[in-house]
Amino acid sequence: MYSVVVCADCGSGRTDPVPDDLASAYPSSYQQHNSAALTARVVGRAITRAARGGPAGRILPRLVPDAELGGPVPAGTRVLDVGAGNGNAVRALAAAGAQAHGIEPGESAVAAAREAGTTTVVQGTLETSPLGAERWEMVRFFHVLEHVPDPRATLAAAHAALTPGGRLVVGVPNFGGAARRMFGASWDGLEIPRHLTHFTAAGLRHILEDTGFSVLSLRTTPLFGVLPGTLDARTAGGGRQRGWGNSLIARVATYPVEVALAELRLGDGLIVVARPA
Repeated sequence: MYSVVVCADCGSGRTDPVPDDLASAYPSSYQQHNSAALTARVVGRAITRAARGGPAGRILPRLVPDAELGGPVPAGTRVLDVGAGNGNAVRALAAAGAQAHGIEPGESAVAAAREAGTTTVVQGTLETSPLGAERWEMVRFFHVLEHVPDPRATLAAAHAALTPGGRLVVGVPNFGGAARRMFGASWDGLEIPRHLTHFTAAGLRHILEDTGFSVLSLRTTPLFGVLPGTLDARTAGGGRQRGWGNSLIARVATYPVEVALAELRLGDGLIVVARPA
């Protein structure tokens, strides 16, 4: 049985106990580790358009949080995607002309990236991979930091890997969002025990500043599919979801509500753009 221990100061949480075997918490069907689905292709195109800048680069991140890059990514920019999954974002950034590489601990995810033709995703972690010792103009963590055992150490490694003036982009679920506070343990963004840290805006800002970053922007975002998954669990009695919340129809139908909540600073996700202080 797992619980979430909450910090009295910042409101962030920590899964307790930490699983002895983290790898076993990820099923073979884990979406981010498999070949790209329709939604992944849409996200990939949004990232490519946002990287190229222009009006699309300003609008798309409000609708597709994965496309938040903190601004245009000029051709040739050295980008490291940490927790790259099946390499979807790496492919999208490379299509925009970036020198994009990825680190991913999951063997099956790296295999899926190679099957899709992406050879610049390697297995490992930021702290252990040779890529972590190189210098990068942008480091991206999208729904990764909540999975790592020691986010402070991981952010310190990212700080060391960034060039002066480099850019850090972090996306995590928002433990302080309206849906989590309303639905509690039914909230789909918890993903216990895969998520080890549950960040609030205050907690995320604190850990970034404590590891040497200056926060440029921090906002809440929608998370595609979290609201219907939450409603599925709540109407099932707060336990295991029945599955209808995973349907594309349910996800598309509820997404405008998620976007609206994000614009009111109540969204299910957090996005922060920072640089080494």
